[in-house]
Order: sequence, then C-alpha cells, then structure tokens
Amino acid sequence: MATIKEIAKLAHVSAATVSRVLNQDETLSVTPEVKNQIIKIAHELKYVPPKMRHAKRDRQIVIGVADWHIVRRDRPDVSITSADNLSGSFAQKADIVMADLPCSGLGVMGRKADIKRSVTPEKITALAALQREILSVVQHYVKPGGVLIYSTCTVSKAENEENMQWFEEHFPFGLESLDAYVPEKVRNEQTKAG
Repeated sequence: MATIKEIAKLAHVSAATVSRVLNQDETLSVTPEVKNQIIKIAHELKYVPPKMRHAKRDRQIVIGVADWHIVRRDRPDVSITSADNLSGSFAQKADIVMADLPCSGLGVMGRKADIKRSVTPEKITALAALQREILSVVQHYVKPGGVLIYSTCTVSKAENEENMQWFEEHFPFGLESLDAYVPEKVRNEQTKAG
C-alpha cells in the first residue's frame, strides 16, 4: 500500500504538498500539471487514505474518487482520463465512490468572503443541475451493495437536501445513517437520517 512519502518521492514534491492535494486543500497553490501528476501516481500506486484502510481487512475494497475535474468534459486542462474511459473500465466496480462536487461554497463563506458577493440564486440552480449531472454519471461506478458518498461544502438546500431527494427518486440508492462515522457531539437527526 502506497504512502504519501512514496508518492511525494515519485512526484518530486514534498509530502505536505501530496497530502494537501489528495485532501483537496483549496488554499494550496500548485499547477494543474503537478496536481494531476500527484493524483495519477496515487491512483497507479493504489493509494488508500488512512481513514479508509480499515475497510480493507476482509477483502479487496475498490474506492473511486469522483473528483469533478475528472468528470467534466469541458476541462481540457485535465488529462487523467475521460469520463467515457472511466465509465467503461470502472462500471460497477467500486465499493465506495466519494463524489466531492463543485458547489456554491456557502458553508465556507467565513474563509472566502468573495463568495457572499458572487453567489446568486441562478448560480446555485446551475450548480445543483451540474451536481445532478455528475451524480448521474458516477453512480454507475458503484457496485451493487456499494456506497456513494455525496459531499459539498455548502449549506444550500438545493445543492444538498433537494439533490439527495432527487437522487433517491431516480437511482436505486438509499440514505444511510452517518452516526457511526461522525463524533458523538455532532450527531443529530440529520446525521441519523443520512
């Protein structure tokens, strides 16, 4: 199993840079080429984040990361692979797909003051539609009985609750309680419901 240090050595960058890229740290300033190289090396070495390693005890676990840059066809600067290649080779093979999708960022407004001025109802509607489009693609990667984790950094109902409801109505997935995965002090009815 690959480590961050091994990936850093092959990518000729620091371990801190690798960690920040793999954790999608938006404050990190690296070129798209460096970011893509790190992600590609991590994928080739079958890197599994430490939090997910416990899941590999009994059998081989396939984890897919649905980084929105990979799925968007209008991003020529991303050269990992195309959505067409992914859907053919990874269809129904992932035990867990983590879909960390683009959003309005209303949940991180404290760190990014410009969000307050740039977010409009029209932009939220467009982002919710893009999220649905991406979810429609990445759900194909999840094997029967697998898990799709949908993640945003917003508090917008259109991008969260309404998209979850839409997804449940259109695809054979159900919500699962998050209580086993979050600290007790943050558990509530919403984490219990999924």
